[in-house]
Amino acid sequence: MLRYRKSGDQDGSSKRQEAIGDLFSLLGDMTLEMGRGREVVAPDWLSNAVAAGSEVALTSLAGLHLGASRNGEGLGEARPLLLEAAAKGYAPAQARLGVIALIGLGGTADPVEAAHWLAVAAEKGEKEAQSLFGMMLAAGVGVDRDLTEAERLLALAEEQGEDFAKKCRSTGQQTGLLPEVAAFLLGTVRVTAVIAAGLPDNADDVHFQRALIVLADQGDADACLFLSAKLLSDGDRAGALIWCRKAAAAGHGLAAVAAGFAAFANDNGPEDDAEAARWLDQASAQGQPLAQGLLGLMHVMGRGVERDMAKAGRLFEMAGQRMEAFSKLAGLAGSPDLQVCLDGTADLLAKVFARGIASGTLADGSLDFRREALELAAEGDASAQHYSGICLMHGNGVEADAAEAVRWFRLAAEQGHIPAQLDLGFAYDKGDGVSPDAEEAANWFRLAAEQGNAIAQWYLGLACEEGSGVDQDAAEAARWFRLAAEQGHSHAQMSLGLAYQEGSGVDQDAAEAARWFRLAGEQGEMLAQWFLGCAYQEGSGVDQDAAEAARWFRLAAEQGYALAQFRIGLAYQKGDGLNQDADEAVHWFRLSAEQGYLAAQLLLARAYEKGEGAEIDLAEAALWFRKAAEQGSKVAQFSLGCAYWKGDGIGPDPDEAARWLRMSGFLEEEELAALIASLDTEAQAPGMPEES
Repeated sequence: MLRYRKSGDQDGSSKRQEAIGDLFSLLGDMTLEMGRGREVVAPDWLSNAVAAGSEVALTSLAGLHLGASRNGEGLGEARPLLLEAAAKGYAPAQARLGVIALIGLGGTADPVEAAHWLAVAAEKGEKEAQSLFGMMLAAGVGVDRDLTEAERLLALAEEQGEDFAKKCRSTGQQTGLLPEVAAFLLGTVRVTAVIAAGLPDNADDVHFQRALIVLADQGDADACLFLSAKLLSDGDRAGALIWCRKAAAAGHGLAAVAAGFAAFANDNGPEDDAEAARWLDQASAQGQPLAQGLLGLMHVMGRGVERDMAKAGRLFEMAGQRMEAFSKLAGLAGSPDLQVCLDGTADLLAKVFARGIASGTLADGSLDFRREALELAAEGDASAQHYSGICLMHGNGVEADAAEAVRWFRLAAEQGHIPAQLDLGFAYDKGDGVSPDAEEAANWFRLAAEQGNAIAQWYLGLACEEGSGVDQDAAEAARWFRLAAEQGHSHAQMSLGLAYQEGSGVDQDAAEAARWFRLAGEQGEMLAQWFLGCAYQEGSGVDQDAAEAARWFRLAAEQGYALAQFRIGLAYQKGDGLNQDADEAVHWFRLSAEQGYLAAQLLLARAYEKGEGAEIDLAEAALWFRKAAEQGSKVAQFSLGCAYWKGDGIGPDPDEAARWLRMSGFLEEEELAALIASLDTEAQAPGMPEES
């Protein structure tokens, strides 16, 4: 409980109070660092200043009340003091009231009240208020969206050195997504404040991460998205997407956009299309312009939704940004190749809709996108020619005709259209609509690669590496891998890492290999995560670090890589970089074994045989010994033979025992014959050989 007292010096001079006024805020900050839950005695001079009605003292005393309690328990005492100071026009008090309302300290958040107080404080030059209110204006939180005023306030705050304003402006300008960036940052401010209010004084990043997970598990949408962003920055794309979807399911509009865009970009078939449409429909209903634009595109293409040009037109109108939304989406993905693709789509959409407006077919809903695109293609428009080729290649709304698709791809490619050159290269590579021709495929990949297309650069590098359609040339392969890798192409980063690891086309350099594996691994490249884990395990190009090795193995294992699952199982079994845990070891061995990895099958069988990390289950042990034995493991063959001999979970069956024991090769034929001849109920199985 907080105490403060007055002394006989009730009439301290106002000059003295003014001289120490600038110390009051510092005192409040110091109290927050000293610890909560302690009895804090306010000194005489602060008591006197409060009694005199000093707005600075009132605000500082409110800070003491808040600082001496957790989870806003001191708000009852602090709020009247802040209101009194705010009524006197004191901007810091007004700003604190705004923050309290914004984060919902001690109760429910009130964005409208937050906007009121922060607007007043911002006009008086309070940089934190300028930053927060600017973000609220950008995101339309508690106030009508006003991007012009938002930009003005954020610029003023940045000039005063406010970091959040700087981050919001720079990221917003880079991506063209200021409203979305502002909404995300406001969410992180709220979550950080809520967590910090309940943490102990000695809390560190680990405590914060645990509290963040707890809050996210409770369904807090901002916490889910915050956790998703942290996991993404740590290179865990799979985990990031899981929490992004949870944020979307909890109603977060930006998370729904991100989840929808991830499914759209993944483009692995109807299931991804349906998921993309579901999330984008949710975000569109919340007024997210990017979702409206992309959902409109899906209605144009008939992907995951019915093809409906009238609805697409309405969605583009609602988005307000129309075609510009697609370029922003590409910027969000950070992919130059996707930027080219979406820019081409936007260009084609703009032309088709212009024709629809001129003819009146857009207004009455009768616009036939494919027909208009085909007419544009016949007139020589490269984007339309490429689109027509895609429809024909995949049977999108028309009967599939690979040969006709290749014709359209060629017409567009000959005009320098990069995606068409790439698709024409794929057609020759796979033999879709033309006879397979590795040389022709390489020629078209080269044309796209020379225009800077990272995908084409990677494929051309593979062609040079394998001698497919071009002379085999490891150095030339590494050159193309590097060009693509420097654009952030994860497959190319992986390939370049392997080149450095093996000294293929470049000087062997373990440190460079590890660097490129890391860049690819941070983008979720499974094999790169595996190789980087191996590098840390062996100390190749990096300092040997079992814990870091386990971290990268886990990332690959969580994507389903059997070898990584086995290595994580070993790490748990041996306590190598992880706390020893037999149950976890069995869990990962099973995942690896179910994919047919022999060593995992053998160790899983041993676990069931010995009851290490699982209940003893000789039938299950025999099952996994058999799977490993059928893959040629001599130890497993011997163990299976012994199981048949003793009837441990299978059999007994002397013939099968003899077959597997003979197959293992661990017994001489004479020894095996003697065992078979002496079979009776008391016979002992031969001793177990050493595992190899």
